[in-house]
Amino acid sequence: MSRRMTIYEFAREVGVSTGTIYRALNGRSDINPGTRDLVLRRMRELGYRPSRAALALSTGKSRTIALWLSGLSSSYAIAVLQASWRPVNDAGYEMVVRDVMAPSVLDPDNGGLSDWPVDGVLLVDPGPIVAAYVRGPHRPRAAMVAMGRLVMDDLDAVEVDLRPGVQAAMQRLIDIGCRRIAYFVHAHYTEEPDETRHAIYRDAVLNAGREPEYILIKTRERGEAREAIRAYVRDRGAPDGIFCYNDDIALGAYRGLLDLGIRVPDDVSLIGCDGIEDTGYTERPLTTIQLPVAEMAAAGWRLLQRRIQEPDAPLETVRLTTRLLVRDSAAAPVDPQSTRLL
Repeated sequence: MSRRMTIYEFAREVGVSTGTIYRALNGRSDINPGTRDLVLRRMRELGYRPSRAALALSTGKSRTIALWLSGLSSSYAIAVLQASWRPVNDAGYEMVVRDVMAPSVLDPDNGGLSDWPVDGVLLVDPGPIVAAYVRGPHRPRAAMVAMGRLVMDDLDAVEVDLRPGVQAAMQRLIDIGCRRIAYFVHAHYTEEPDETRHAIYRDAVLNAGREPEYILIKTRERGEAREAIRAYVRDRGAPDGIFCYNDDIALGAYRGLLDLGIRVPDDVSLIGCDGIEDTGYTERPLTTIQLPVAEMAAAGWRLLQRRIQEPDAPLETVRLTTRLLVRDSAAAPVDPQSTRLL
């Protein structure tokens, strides 16, 4: 096994001081940009990786970022993880991923999340429990940025506005003449009347003279969605339009409808939400609300770097929007007599 290069050996090889290397690694402003680029380029060429422990002891920085996600099983979470990892890795940082929904992960008696020696935290859709933890006495001593559909007004934030995409999705189902429009969703979210997707769905169907109709599941997994739609159709018949909380549910619904011999979109129009890649690979590609995941991750990392370097800088919020990506699953002709959303 080859011996790992020390920082002193690397400094001699590049022709700079160890202090210059530390400044380059920490993105400090008191270093010539050309020198910083030289150090980072030579790191890649020589395969030099500084010891995280030594770096933390000498600079007070671990060069590690945490990504907090509410669950790791959804395709959306995986997409956010991948998009977030790229810029962090390109900047020479490591990333640790924590599922804040895991049992006891926020319990300070079990170490909570504060024991992780990180320079910054990217919080994805921090709900009330996570927000309370962050605002409490056990808050990590690290820069923090919230990003997603849920953010916090006392943190830097990248806020993704679901409203344009959801409004377009509901308008699409109404325009193509759907009379029974169901919302396929985790049961928990029907208890939140102001949750964006739920509120827009409910108001849209009521304003169009329809009755809200819910297909409920206990998880957000494709397999359960497949079974749930089959059971629902057997009991109540098939709606002619279905709006799904996310794309995993939409993909499960698509498969379950096909199991019953129900055609998409000939018999049922189907719309998901997230814009994951899988939605383009079904026989009839799925219409979906496209979230700007890559842009969100890039903006979140930019804000986090700024907060690490300038702890007292004023708060900054970046706002991104969503759009409806219309594909075959909701591609029926537009009905000019349809009711418009108010």
